Amino acid sequence: MYAVLVKVRIKPGRHDDAMRLLQSNVVPEVKGVPGLVRGTWFGDTETGHGLMVFESADQAQGMAGMVSAGDDDPVEIQDVKVYEVNAET
Repeated sequence: MYAVLVKVRIKPGRHDDAMRLLQSNVVPEVKGVPGLVRGTWFGDTETGHGLMVFESADQAQGMAGMVSAGDDDPVEIQDVKVYEVNAET
């Protein structure tokens, strides 16, 4: 399995907008991506992180390539990386 780790910066005063975007767009879109095993999103009022696990490297790379944010979005993408999952509990 492979994990995609996304880090975002939440624009000042836009936390509520970021949470709405996450719930109404991001999560539903990710649920439809082939090979998704699970996704978890976490953060605070200034930063956010998304951890999505996929069955294959190609699927994870595909997800990483889909991550984007427009100028008007409440977040700025800071980093997107794909990792091989080495262990789980």
